[in-house]
Amino acid sequence: APSIRHIFSAFGGNMWESGSVSNFAFDYKWRIVVEEPNSREELELAIMETSAEDYTFWETIEIVTEREHLMSVKNSLTQAGYTVREYSLGYRAKNFTPVIDFDTALKLYSMLKEFDDDEDVETVWNTADISEELWKEVEQYVEARRFRT
Repeated sequence: APSIRHIFSAFGGNMWESGSVSNFAFDYKWRIVVEEPNSREELELAIMETSAEDYTFWETIEIVTEREHLMSVKNSLTQAGYTVREYSLGYRAKNFTPVIDFDTALKLYSMLKEFDDDEDVETVWNTADISEELWKEVEQYVEARRFRT
């Protein structure tokens, strides 16, 4: 916990007691990741025919569903010809916080990188809503300034 608390404080955040945030900021849902299809439009139609709650196309294609609908959604997608790469239980933010300025996105990127590098951290969930364009801009900025030996 001390290393996690340090990462939060280094980037202006704070750490609450275990479980306190997840109780009101996140729902516990199934997350299904599928392979990139030939047609995203056809996949969207296939998803809409299931009892899935939501889906996103970003770095991965993720479909979110309630616990009791996992197998029916997974089977429907598989029968429609889509490859399910993985599925797991996880937290999903109830409300997302828009991040629209570069400095805040850079701070969040750096904090998430620190969490990723910490051997005690397995998974990080957050409420940030950042556009792909802004995230790529931050990644390019960091990569251009990365120390090379």
